[in-house]
Amino acid sequence: MSVGPLQIILIILIILLLFGKGKISSFMADLGKGMKAFKEGLEEEKKEGDKKEPVKNLKAPAKKTAAKKVPAKAALKKTVAKKAPAKKTPKKK
Repeated sequence: MSVGPLQIILIILIILLLFGKGKISSFMADLGKGMKAFKEGLEEEKKEGDKKEPVKNLKAPAKKTAAKKVPAKAALKKTVAKKAPAKKTPKKK
């Protein structure tokens, strides 16, 4: 099933009735301005790209280190051992 010219005209009329001529024309103007700005940005980017030299990777690649595997129980014992004992405060009467 293809969309014929009658269906397109009907859809346009429904859109005009729902939104009105003013809102549609302002929307289309904003859309045109956005497209124009996008195209100018692309052209500007191309001009700047021609002038600039390619950037070399200044950072050295990160070294991969082997992670130490610590069993969960051993790690838990180490964290418990590091905690300081709780201080007892004398009760006042």
